[in-house]
Amino acid sequence: MQQQDINIETSISNNKEENLNKFRLLMGSLYGIAGISHFIDCYYGSSQLLVLAGLPTYYELPFAGQIFAIVWCLVGPLSFVLSQWGVKVGNNRLADVGLIIYGLVEIGGAAFSPNTSTIVNAVVVQVVVLAAWIYSCQKEEVCDQQT
Repeated sequence: MQQQDINIETSISNNKEENLNKFRLLMGSLYGIAGISHFIDCYYGSSQLLVLAGLPTYYELPFAGQIFAIVWCLVGPLSFVLSQWGVKVGNNRLADVGLIIYGLVEIGGAAFSPNTSTIVNAVVVQVVVLAAWIYSCQKEEVCDQQT
């Protein structure tokens, strides 16, 4: 009976890590797409996201603002690479670091907006992402186990 309990606990632990890795890969992919979308909007579009946040277009930003916008665009693909690579090599904390960096840059950029709602929205989105990470971490799937 003890061996069966150990097998069930191991299975639950593996399922939790698998669920969390699925989340890491999903969010890394979404952040990667977001970064590319931000880049296209800033450099080839009319900087709609910046304008909606009450900021000038990319080309009207001061030099420091343009540098931050470049960083903002790059952290999405960085998050994607870290999530894919981290999960692939078994370094899941590396995948988490990519997601955390993206969230911090997103909130940091929103702090420059004169619109209070921009920072509130950015914080709320990252809180939802954190809640989803916690949920994925705690989710158990034992459907295939017989007791």
